[in-house]
Amino acid sequence: MDTKPSAELITQNLEQNQHASALELSRALKLTVQDIRYNLRQLQSQEKITAYSQRPAQGRGRPTT
Repeated sequence: MDTKPSAELITQNLEQNQHASALELSRALKLTVQDIRYNLRQLQSQEKITAYSQRPAQGRGRPTT
């Protein structure tokens, strides 16, 4: 198990896959989507990442970011 903070794991993953969705990050890092979204908001507010526009919805349910 990796002991790095979630935000650090997310930024490292985004360096390799800049357009990853929260769901894709969740699956790759084995973290909940809620944890990913929380950390993405924190990283964005700290100006460590830049958000791209959301992808179009892929069906029913809550949209992914």
